[in-house]
Amino acid sequence: IWLSLAKCMNRSGFNTIFGCPLFTEFVADFAALEHISLPSAHTVLLIAADTRGVRTDAITRVAERFLASGLVYVCAWGPDCERVHDIFDEVHVGDGTVEPRYTLMSSWHSRDSLEDAILFFIEFAIPVNAPIGDTSYLAVTVGDASWSATVDFAWGDLPAFKTHQLDNSPASNGFVQPDAPPNAVVADAPAASLS
Repeated sequence: IWLSLAKCMNRSGFNTIFGCPLFTEFVADFAALEHISLPSAHTVLLIAADTRGVRTDAITRVAERFLASGLVYVCAWGPDCERVHDIFDEVHVGDGTVEPRYTLMSSWHSRDSLEDAILFFIEFAIPVNAPIGDTSYLAVTVGDASWSATVDFAWGDLPAFKTHQLDNSPASNGFVQPDAPPNAVVADAPAASLS
């Protein structure tokens, strides 16, 4: 199924832990995300972007589109990534009057290197409501070709990348705030009950 949905996306191999296909996509700006189709009915997504200059309504439109298209887990990385995370959660939960159909898992990685966010994405971003065999992993980098090259390098040899990350201190790629773990939130309850 995922092959027919991802014809124009870069397929980069398999997540060897789960046996799921890995895809990458580079876009010039955040608005271009509105034109990306998710590669499968259940998708785990990493968004690497600097969204400090991106309007909230633009992020909301992307969240609405992806959530309606099978997004089951979103990891956000880069300057202002916590806001991206929060908007995806808010769109998923809505105003709390209707129970969401499924649980969206989400995390933000504002204090991690991109390499550490990628490692979290491939090792720990596991959807709770989707059959893993029907799930794909998509890493989208926005506006910075060096971030795209980092993802491509990781996907090129996942075992070597994982070993390198686990054996070395976090690598700096221009946006690192050390000494804090990633933050994960389950967004399946009304906003008033989220803490």
